[in-house]
Amino acid sequence: MRMFASLVAGLALFASSSFAQEVTFDGKVEDGENVCYYCPGFDFVLDNTHVSLVSPNIPLLPLVGQYVHGTGMWNGSTTAPKITVTTIQVVPQSFSIGGNGSIGGEMRFTANAAPGSLAILTLGFKDGFVPFGAWGTLFLAPNQMIVLGQGTTDGGGEFSIEIDIPDQPALIGLHVFGQGAVVPPGGLLQLTNSDLKILD
Repeated sequence: MRMFASLVAGLALFASSSFAQEVTFDGKVEDGENVCYYCPGFDFVLDNTHVSLVSPNIPLLPLVGQYVHGTGMWNGSTTAPKITVTTIQVVPQSFSIGGNGSIGGEMRFTANAAPGSLAILTLGFKDGFVPFGAWGTLFLAPNQMIVLGQGTTDGGGEFSIEIDIPDQPALIGLHVFGQGAVVPPGGLLQLTNSDLKILD
């Protein structure tokens, strides 16, 4: 886990001074005007991020509400990232934050992958954008990210970690982002979609 966190920090430094390049991403496509209050003028976004999606050749409207895996050209910005999509396909959701999300309750972070996969689960308090090349894109701000733990997906392809939420009223309204990384048996690391829970 320490090596994973160090790798994330190093790539974040690289990304902050990077340039337009091809990236791989996973996430849920949403109508930017309806779900992203801080994304004015964005037709399509990846849910729970500030990443804009555009494509002159691929219709994105039919993909709204779907989890996807895709590639595209990134504009090089980490503060207003835009991906011009070149390939995209619908895939199952690979990460979620469950539980009631209420103070005094609990949250459950879950990665879904092939049975026997290594899974690493993280949480963060701010979204971000760090491209990992073919491994995918991290959508959490590395300087506000915590690695919760790792394990192996069970026979149903699931690995979860539950955390208790302190019963502190000051936490109401806190944005808790999460994302996973999975390594299927005999495969390569792949970053999952991200998710968000707003505490109440």
